[in-house]
Amino acid sequence: MAFEPAFQNLEYAVHIQVCFNSVREAIDLSFPFHPTFNKEARMPRAKSQPRHRHTHRQSANELGTSIGPNGYMLDGFLGCSGNKAVTVLWVAIGSALGGAGRYWAFEFVTRQFGDVFPWGTLLVNVSGSVLVGVLATMTGHEGRFPMGPTANQFLLVGVFGGFTTFSAFSLQTLRLIQEGDWWSAAGNVIASVSLCLIGVWAGHTLAVALNR
Repeated sequence: MAFEPAFQNLEYAVHIQVCFNSVREAIDLSFPFHPTFNKEARMPRAKSQPRHRHTHRQSANELGTSIGPNGYMLDGFLGCSGNKAVTVLWVAIGSALGGAGRYWAFEFVTRQFGDVFPWGTLLVNVSGSVLVGVLATMTGHEGRFPMGPTANQFLLVGVFGGFTTFSAFSLQTLRLIQEGDWWSAAGNVIASVSLCLIGVWAGHTLAVALNR
């Protein structure tokens, strides 16, 4: 038939167009910073959503932050799909980053003040408590920069969980007791517990003021 080759060519062209559209859509969903990324389509806004939350997410969007399908920061970048394996992977990466930061901070403080008293562990625990207080409040559902569960696990459990250490604090306190330095051991316990609680409260209070 004379029209059969032309019909087949048209059919092939339709298939090619469909494949092209599928590939383009996959790129848009996988790479939030791709030029064709449609952030408005990925961040629907319900009519009942509080206005200030939409304003915060929109401002984060304008800053070029990766917004996931639920409107949470970093979700698009971390590939937050509810997959437990993906979450465990990001927690492991965050723990490695936090642990490396703790090691660097501990070594720096030890060189400056010596290792008679565990100043390095006290510093990372107190500073980590302040940062956790700020981050947990600012990235909550009512915060200025709301984050999804995977991003929160990556930062709170992974990065800051690896940066702070209760086990090192306990071991160092035990060694002070074994060496007979009861005053240093008691001071380490009192300072660590009280300053960490004050730190997380101060971070939370600061974040509440910044959220307004």
